[in-house]
Amino acid sequence: MTGTPAPITTPITPPDGSVGSDVDLAIDSQNLAILSNSAASSLLATTNLGASVTSRVNNTLDLIRSFESFEAFLLDGTQLDSLSSGNATTNYTIANTGSSDYVRIIVILNSFTPSAPSPAIVFNDGTNSYSVSISTTTSNKRVELNNIPASFVSSFQVENQTGTSFASYGNSILVVNL
Repeated sequence: MTGTPAPITTPITPPDGSVGSDVDLAIDSQNLAILSNSAASSLLATTNLGASVTSRVNNTLDLIRSFESFEAFLLDGTQLDSLSSGNATTNYTIANTGSSDYVRIIVILNSFTPSAPSPAIVFNDGTNSYSVSISTTTSNKRVELNNIPASFVSSFQVENQTGTSFASYGNSILVVNL
């Protein structure tokens, strides 16, 4: 027999332990909204997160939400791959940074060992030049240039002044509106 099943007129009593109650979610509803449905469900299904873990999850998600209004531009990091000391990338260009007056430029360099006495990464737009010193230890490097006028990124280069070529892979560059 096919078709629509007959309606159930008498509900079946659920098994012992089945309850319905009001709850305060362990994760703030605004934070849950930025997660995928499966991630949110997984977090909510975990009943023993504990206050410490719950606090860390909420703080991390609050931080992520704080970046929602920022616009970021991931640029071609391969220009940095194997960039020899004394050389510069071709011009990076961001034509429109929106309503931002200032930007942050972040360069992540894969592990290498600078050998210059005062190694630095230089950012140059043809008019202004900013030099950021880095250590001589063998490690990944994060170079951050903050509160730079947005007009700077309309055409700029990154120069390697470290005494050593950058790693051949794993480098990246990001511009974030402030």
